[in-house]
Order: sequence, then C-alpha cells, then structure tokens
Amino acid sequence: MPDTPSASGSKPSSPPLWPPSNTRPSDLPLPERFARAVPSAPALATYTELQLPARTDERCLTYCTQRSNARTFRMEPVCHTLCWRKVYDYEQKLIDAAARVGTLDITLPGTVLSEEQTRELDARVIKQRDDLSTLAARYAPEKLARVEAAEARRKREAAALQPEWEAYCQRVERMQREGAEEDAVRRFMVEKRALRERVEQLSQPGPEHRYRSFGELLLPFPPPKTDRWSFLRGHYIYYVRGTHEPPHLWARMTILGPWGLRIAQAVQRDGREVGALLDSDMVPKVKGPKTVGLAQMGAEQQQGSGKKERDPNYVAVLSLEHVPPAIYDSASSSMQRIYAPVLSFLERYRESFASGQQRRSARLLWEKLTDLEDGPMGMWKKMGAGFESLRKEREREEREERRAREKEKGEGTP
Repeated sequence: MPDTPSASGSKPSSPPLWPPSNTRPSDLPLPERFARAVPSAPALATYTELQLPARTDERCLTYCTQRSNARTFRMEPVCHTLCWRKVYDYEQKLIDAAARVGTLDITLPGTVLSEEQTRELDARVIKQRDDLSTLAARYAPEKLARVEAAEARRKREAAALQPEWEAYCQRVERMQREGAEEDAVRRFMVEKRALRERVEQLSQPGPEHRYRSFGELLLPFPPPKTDRWSFLRGHYIYYVRGTHEPPHLWARMTILGPWGLRIAQAVQRDGREVGALLDSDMVPKVKGPKTVGLAQMGAEQQQGSGKKERDPNYVAVLSLEHVPPAIYDSASSSMQRIYAPVLSFLERYRESFASGQQRRSARLLWEKLTDLEDGPMGMWKKMGAGFESLRKEREREEREERRAREKEKGEGTP
C-alpha cells in the first residue's frame, strides 16, 4: 500500500494512490489536458511540500429575529448570515497539489504529533483529496472544454488571416514599387496596420488562458483580467438569508476552496459571463409539489400581484478582486454608449486630416474664393452689373415718362 500524505513533515517514500481507484478513466488526464490547453501554466509537479499555519481564513456573523405571532404558528425566524472568506496562497497551492496526481507533504509549524495523530490527519487529507477529485470531475471538464474550444477558434482565425496578411504586404510593396498615388498607399497602410493588430491579438493567449494552475478551475470565479487588484485576491464575502443554508455553509468550512461552483456552472451553461457576484437567483428554480402554509400563501399572493417572489433561502458570494473591474466595465460601457457617436465623428475627422482630404478641401475653397468669375468676387461683380443695368433701365423709363408728359402738355396748349 502506498504511503499517505504526511502531516508531520516526513516525506513519503512513494506517491500515494491518487486519483483514487473509483475515479473514471476519462477524468485522469484532466491536469494534462489543462497543461496542453494553457502552455503558460507551470509544469505539473509530482511532489509538493507545504507549511500549513493555523491562520483564521473565515469568519461568520449570524443575526436572527423572531416575532411572537410567528413563534405561535411555529414559523422560522428571520436570519441573516454574513461571512468573510480568505483563500490564502498556501491554500490555493494545496488545492493545486491535492487536485492532481502527486505526493503531498504537509508540515504543521510548531506542532508535534504522535503517530496516531499523524495517521488520523493523513486520513483526513486523503478524504479532502477525494472531495477535490469529485469537484474536479464534476466542474473541470466543462471549463477545460471551453478553454480548448477558444484555443482552437483562435488558431483557426489566425490561420485564416495569414493569407490575407501576406496579400496585403505584397500589394503595398507593389504599389510603392509602381509609384501609386500617395493617398492610396496611405489608405492601404492604415488597413495593413489594423490587420497586423488583429493578427498580433490572435497570436496572444486569450482570456481563457488567464488560468495559472489547474486548481484555479475549482474556483467559482475566473481569473481577473488584470493584476492591478491582486491585493484583494482570494477575498470573498458570503451572504445567506434564512435558516436552511447556514448549516450547509458551516459544513463547507471543512472543504478547501470557496463556495459557488454550482452557480458559476449554471451561469456559464446559460451562455453568460461570470462577474463579481454569484447568487442563488441565477440558478433556475425547480418547482416541486405544492404545499399549503402561510409562507406558500404569501408567495402565491405576491406572484398574483405581479411582485417578484423573495427567496427565503437566498445565498450570494462576492469576489472582492472582481468588483473594481466590474464597476469599471459597467461605467465604461455606459460611457461608450453615450460618447461612441462623438468619438466616431472625431475619428473620421482625424482620418480626414491624415488622408489629406482637409488640405484638398481647403485648396478648393481658396480657389473658389479667389476666382474672379465663379468666386465671391465674380458674384459681387455680377450683382453690381445687375444693379447697374436695373438703374439704367429705371432711368430710361423715367426719361420716357417725362418726355411723354412734356409732349402731352405741349399738345394741350393753344
């Protein structure tokens, strides 16, 4: 029988039987699949040594109220539970090591254990690895499939753009060699630059490759887009309403990793992106058999009035590291919707200067202004000539009228 992970600091002579014998064969290559899908991930280690300090990583506060009428009808109290959870770096390393094949050596600083205590702790560690194996078999394949599909899609798009990129390069060189117009060359250079940026973007690992280790697949939240808020990494806030979920939350205090994998899986299966918050409202409710009671009657009354039914066993988990990027993305998307038309106009205006269109327009405008025939000077000249002809025509008519009056006056005298 192979040695078990040691809690006293002694190194096992051979790797433990891991994954356990009841693990399906299809689940065995998951870490290897992850290493192939994420080349930037560190190499899989067959031996891991960790010092496990006795640090508090979760604190919870529960507040309940009860009313006399609800007590009389044996109704549950109104309870709110708020927890702070911290996944330390050594716990994440422990998850990475325990979720794959290899020897795990755990040392408890400042603790001296007897052989019986060591065997008991080794058995608990094996049970912990079994639980992590179950989680990996349940949740890791879907995440790995998405990573592999994104990698295959990125490679296909990069391969499809390669012939177009080569054709652009050859066409620009031919235009420069044949002495094409400067504006046409400049326009093609702009298109070539945009295509090059697209090719470089596809050559870089996508957002799915932000995973740094196989154990991160067992976390409900994906790695953030930036390390700017890394000081908040591993900090989670739990909120539980009601009396049904707190015992499950307390039971999870014996399991490595934060809560929320089931909700994250439901969100991703629905085609949505996991943000900074996961709550029980994101999971479709399963309608069970109807029961008669005050709570059910109140819920049916709210449903009939059009109000949203309040879940008495609401649960939510918040990742503090993901909150600032989520706020920034929301604010930037709102600003983009507002200012996108203005930015588009300014971009077209800038391109008109870069392409020389503004210079050509200014030259044509100046030629029109200085044209003595069709420009403003010619227009004023024609207007002056028109007014002059009207003045002469009016003077001629006045002279004719004056002659006619003088003639009538001369004929009327004896």
